[in-house]
Amino acid sequence: EVNVLSEGEVDLEIVYEDGKLGAEILAALHDDHGDHHHDGVEYPVNEVALRVKTKSATLVPNDPAYGFLGNPGDLVYELPQHEEKGLLFLGIGADELEKGVFVNDQVQVNLKSVEGPGNIYLYEPNLFGPPNVIFNSADGITESDKFLANVGGHAHQSMAFSEAGTYTVSFDFSGNLAADGKESRSAEYQLVFEVEEGDDHGDEVEGLIVLSEGEVDLEIAYVDGEWGTELLTHGAEEGDD
Repeated sequence: EVNVLSEGEVDLEIVYEDGKLGAEILAALHDDHGDHHHDGVEYPVNEVALRVKTKSATLVPNDPAYGFLGNPGDLVYELPQHEEKGLLFLGIGADELEKGVFVNDQVQVNLKSVEGPGNIYLYEPNLFGPPNVIFNSADGITESDKFLANVGGHAHQSMAFSEAGTYTVSFDFSGNLAADGKESRSAEYQLVFEVEEGDDHGDEVEGLIVLSEGEVDLEIAYVDGEWGTELLTHGAEEGDD
């Protein structure tokens, strides 16, 4: 049975049991006030599909630092680093690992392969500089496609997909044991993402209308004693260019 998760906090939780590294999916529970509980529902990785809703559709910024995502204005599907209602809030956790087991109290998540209609990206946006790109399948998958997790820590990043469709993302976990320095490496895991298709030609995407061509004006209005604004789009008349 496949459990489809489509919103709320979901963590890829790294575990170390019986001398072996591994992982599970931890979906956080919420109380009546919407607050997170630390305990949640645990799933085997291969029994979960993560759904990326059309609401995730966004445009590549006009910023050279984000050129790894594509050209400015290209449509991508992003699970943002910050929590957004109605979308998955994806994290990577190592808070179930004991300190002192691994050298420097660190383990790695290693990207191994991506099967799907496009590319995937895992990155950390930075308000004061360029984003830190962690995974980028567009330029080939190498040993540099890795995420360094601190034992006891828990982090969120942005994850983006270049095309809608179904992706199977394979990865493993590794770390050097503090006792003898030898590497401990897990088996490969496959995590499925189902990215729902959005439209970049003016169709509504979960309440958001994306405009990508033609004349668009920001109209300022003063109605009933109050200032306001609206966007005005212009349709071409017959015979107009």
